Amino acid sequence: MKPAAEEHTDDITRALNYPYSRPKGSFTVSGNQVHDLPPDFWPLGRIPVLACGSNAAPEQLVRKFGGHETDAIHVTQAHLKDYLIGYSAHIAGYGAIPATLAVAKGHGTDCHITWLTEAQLRHMHKTEAVGKNYRFSELRNLSLQCSQNGLLTTAFAYISLRGYLAQNDNPILIKDLNTAKAPFQEMSQQNIQRLMCSLVSPASSVEDFIVENITDPDLRRDRVHKFGQYAKIFSCPNEKIILPQEA
Repeated sequence: MKPAAEEHTDDITRALNYPYSRPKGSFTVSGNQVHDLPPDFWPLGRIPVLACGSNAAPEQLVRKFGGHETDAIHVTQAHLKDYLIGYSAHIAGYGAIPATLAVAKGHGTDCHITWLTEAQLRHMHKTEAVGKNYRFSELRNLSLQCSQNGLLTTAFAYISLRGYLAQNDNPILIKDLNTAKAPFQEMSQQNIQRLMCSLVSPASSVEDFIVENITDPDLRRDRVHKFGQYAKIFSCPNEKIILPQEA
């Protein structure tokens, strides 16, 4: 029997609220608490990882790290040139269509940087399904302006293994995150869900589409496979893939 959408209201809300609210400035997550970034913060020994989607949202970081014994996670506001934030051509296990980077010369996006310890990074890899949905890469020759630490030319990022959803060869952007305008299409999570539902499961409502993707991994996998015909693969000469390593 197909699961009833009314029984999964919280799950639907979580999926449709992606990428969640994020502060304009920098912040720190410690356990279940969110604070302003200490003015004397210096990222000695920390690894700069671009937070393009929900990893820039305090509630998602609390969800991922709040139950773990960990040092505080420090997050700085930033602006990245020559890249944009679009939708990955896959569906997360909790029903959202998540974020990924796309190369877009001459354009730019607001983003955040998570400054992670080695232990935090290992845990983040698990939450990002590295090797299944994303790869972990070093991006070089960047123009990444960090509000706390100035210009960075190198940072790490999670890049979708499945590419980004595109229209007319341009990435479909996550609404309100990017500074690019035409010719790029911006969509909210509600609208990208509606679009992909109409393309791969036109008989489903958006709510049923989300619930089915959460509760039926095999069906979700089949739909993600169909997403591939609407996707373009990320390609960048400044990318060095760290994980998964090629055999």
